[in-house]
Amino acid sequence: MRAIRYLLAATAFLLMTLGGDARAAYQVLALVATAEPVSFACVRGDCFAELSVFCLQPLRASPPRDAPYTLYQGRGVTLLGTTRDGRVLRIPAADILSITAARGHNAVRMSVPRAKLNALGLREIAVEVAERVSLIPKPIRGDRDPQTEADIAIATGPYRALGARIVDHGGERTVAARLTNDMINALPELWQVESNVYATLWDRVSPQWDGRDLSANAVRLAREAFESCAALRDRGTFSTMRQCLGARHDQLIGERNDAYWEALRTGS
Repeated sequence: MRAIRYLLAATAFLLMTLGGDARAAYQVLALVATAEPVSFACVRGDCFAELSVFCLQPLRASPPRDAPYTLYQGRGVTLLGTTRDGRVLRIPAADILSITAARGHNAVRMSVPRAKLNALGLREIAVEVAERVSLIPKPIRGDRDPQTEADIAIATGPYRALGARIVDHGGERTVAARLTNDMINALPELWQVESNVYATLWDRVSPQWDGRDLSANAVRLAREAFESCAALRDRGTFSTMRQCLGARHDQLIGERNDAYWEALRTGS
């Protein structure tokens, strides 16, 4: 354990002494493990869902929207496809899943073409994320500072282990971020909804959590996110309810990411 702490501290210090570059590779991201499968919505031939992530390399650039990522070693994510006759199939995700940054290093968008589901005989799909899954940015043309094998090994190894402890298992704020993400995925992606639709969002989504071991404070934080966003949307502060909930989700997961960065800096 002492050797790992030394490696984390020494590597973080080295990174802090190096300058960044506008065309450097984006951060390796940690995909937060799911407590329950996350269902995809299908609209206009595209099936998709947002999932929570956090940054493993704080001194590399945060990805812009739609920056493409791949699963490290193609592992850790499973698609659960429901056939037309009700059977549930477990499908390795690496070959058919597209992953892009949704909101910097706080959320990614996963998608599968509807045509692919039809070809597999599936009527709906959900995703499961295992522990300690990492996402690797696809190379940038003209990259002056690409991710090396050593960079990736450190980020997906000791850094990811530290992140699992501090963020994935980060307590009520991580859980509240997951619950908020459930509400995000229950709303349309690109357009506004009438107030009666988002006003009933809590009552539509929260019953899905029955039977889960959730702390009262985590549920309270998620409820506060919903209520504040409903009020802000009514005042026109955000263009959509989904946009506001995204901001609240990012605040919740970001607080745990900050704690991870601090532990990385101090080697604790």
